[in-house]
Amino acid sequence: MNDFSRILYDSTDGSLYNAALVSKSVEAALRTARDEAREAIRSFFGKGAAEAYEAARFQKDVAVLIDEADVRTASELVKPKFRTQGSFSYHTHVEPETSPPQEIDIDDGMFLPVSYVAMNGSTNPQIASDLVFRITEAALSPLCEANGWELVTNKDSCVRIKLPDNAHLDIALYAVPDREFELLIEKVAKEGVLDERPPSFSLDESAYESISEDEIRLATRESGWIASDPRLLEDWFKEAVATFGDHVRVVSRILKVWRDCSKGCERLASVALMYAVVDSCENGAELTESRYDSLIAEVVDKLPNTLSNRIPNPRVEGAYLDQNWSADEREVFVTAARDFSMLLNRCLSLNLSAKEIIVDLRSALGRRVPLDSNRVLVKQAEEIKGLSAPVYASEGFKERAISETERVAKAGTGTRPYYQV
Repeated sequence: MNDFSRILYDSTDGSLYNAALVSKSVEAALRTARDEAREAIRSFFGKGAAEAYEAARFQKDVAVLIDEADVRTASELVKPKFRTQGSFSYHTHVEPETSPPQEIDIDDGMFLPVSYVAMNGSTNPQIASDLVFRITEAALSPLCEANGWELVTNKDSCVRIKLPDNAHLDIALYAVPDREFELLIEKVAKEGVLDERPPSFSLDESAYESISEDEIRLATRESGWIASDPRLLEDWFKEAVATFGDHVRVVSRILKVWRDCSKGCERLASVALMYAVVDSCENGAELTESRYDSLIAEVVDKLPNTLSNRIPNPRVEGAYLDQNWSADEREVFVTAARDFSMLLNRCLSLNLSAKEIIVDLRSALGRRVPLDSNRVLVKQAEEIKGLSAPVYASEGFKERAISETERVAKAGTGTRPYYQV
């Protein structure tokens, strides 16, 4: 079969994978914005709230967001701690394909110690979730105004700051019981790790892991406090990487590139793609001889079926990862995945030139696919006559590859027999 693995991934510069990585300068800018937001929030809590309120009573920023009662509450609260989450914690973040409208983002979790009270047979934070939103937004308002950033206050489960250069910062607000928060001692930062700076802001990892999952609550604007433990999916993915290897991250990143290049797939959640990768590995897909083209083709072969059904949260029973997709959205996702699978099958199995393979890959994976024919090894027509097909763990994919190869051999041509790009 044809081999275009080095187009997709190579340990040296030049592959799609390397081209899609977020640059160090962009990471640094996001880290700086995140740390400035953390500092603004921490400075506001405690006595800083009253001082900021008095200084801004006749201005439009802080005073219109909270009243004097809110200030008293903010003055009594302990300074929160933070922990980066989402794609930066999974190490699956990629540079957007088209920016704008696509944006790169960094997700941060703010953890606030509050008293819990028993209500209707369960314990919940005593402070109202909407008040935590107002206080946090009041803390960030002067910072955003000073930097020309936009504070977005209509996201249900986070506070968003729109940053320059098509980027944004999402801050999710969590509550943990006071007694648990006392365990969250400050940890020493490791040089160069995005979610570890500065150390005075961060949670102690061992203490963080010790908090009971049923005692973490996420603030939402519509539903108040809800049970939501950000550690569960992160731990699940880390365990998958430890079990199957770092190629789980590589494939997840490349699927995110495909998602970003696919019209109508904006709401196809990254974590749903990560689930598809891990599920495929659990069912026999594996990296053989560094053939990322074969591995990705096998994962994508299963993707239409995965996206056709509800996608379970692997760590929370009864929860799902498909974010309330509409039937129309799901159909778009499934069709896009099916087309991508056929394209990969074609590039692997048919009598194409290196340039034709690159053209096809760029139609699905965008402008960052390298225009380097030396990264592609092709089989000539006489080599295909033996009907040798890609060797995949998925027998269904293997059968379809053989079928398409037979059809090409009977037709006597290897020129786009069944799929147009």
